[in-house]
Amino acid sequence: MGKRILTWSTQSAPAYYSGESQYTILPRYYMEADYAPIAVRTYVQVPPSSEDAEFDIYVDGVSIFANRASNTVYEQGGVQTYATAITKQIIDDGESEQVDAEDFRNELVIEQGSWVSCRLIKDGGGQNFSIHLELSELDEEGESED
Repeated sequence: MGKRILTWSTQSAPAYYSGESQYTILPRYYMEADYAPIAVRTYVQVPPSSEDAEFDIYVDGVSIFANRASNTVYEQGGVQTYATAITKQIIDDGESEQVDAEDFRNELVIEQGSWVSCRLIKDGGGQNFSIHLELSELDEEGESED
């Protein structure tokens, strides 16, 4: 099989979207084999103009991207709080494309039988998003067939 590209497209977040919750872009993909991620390519016809656009890709509800949050502990009034996980991908305000091949979780394997989905967190005023996840099929030893 070799490579596989999963594609999600959306004009923008729907009018009823409040920005408080994530908007799932259909379709969801079923993985018929084991895959390793190669790159994520994002294109936007009308770039975000009011703020950065944000999205995330999930395998069975868990982000494929590495947690980039600091391990900072905040102490306030004797209570410790930790910085929340940051796994989303960002399309900078005014940018129309982004390619990312480095921010995946370490040694991530998208296993056979998994479901892959994409969520738009904020559109930032951007329109006509196209998000592509490029995958490489793994053989029985877990090696890329490419």
